[in-house]
Amino acid sequence: MKTQQYHTTIPNNYLTTGNLALAPVEAPVFTVIEGGYSHKATPDRKAAREQRRARAAEEARMRVYSLVATLVFMCILVTSSMLRNAYDTAARNKAYAEVTTMSITVGPGDSLWEIAEHHPVEGRSVRDVTSWISEINGLSTATLMVGQELLVPAV
Repeated sequence: MKTQQYHTTIPNNYLTTGNLALAPVEAPVFTVIEGGYSHKATPDRKAAREQRRARAAEEARMRVYSLVATLVFMCILVTSSMLRNAYDTAARNKAYAEVTTMSITVGPGDSLWEIAEHHPVEGRSVRDVTSWISEINGLSTATLMVGQELLVPAV
């Protein structure tokens, strides 16, 4: 490869800068390279290109494997959650199926939580009993009215 550098001074051309100060200007340095870029691929370039393609294909494969693994994990997680909820619902229904109920009248200052505490169900939390009382009586809120009749677990 042959290279040459050129420096030239432009003799009769002047630049004007600032307060019209005049000075000769030296042309920029540039290099000419003979030969230039060849479009023909050498064996080294072909090998490098093949390595890049193989690396890109491997990265794409790993992304797909990661995506599939994530989807499988999410499916397992959702399925286990659904099974757990089904098991909890079945256990709750079984526990409440054996409960005998009685009717009470809501008094001044009574709350759903207090009523659930006074009418416990063995093996169930106060929160569960509160939910069950709301469900069995068709309550959409925990607000109770004095004189309202409620079905609750018999003590």
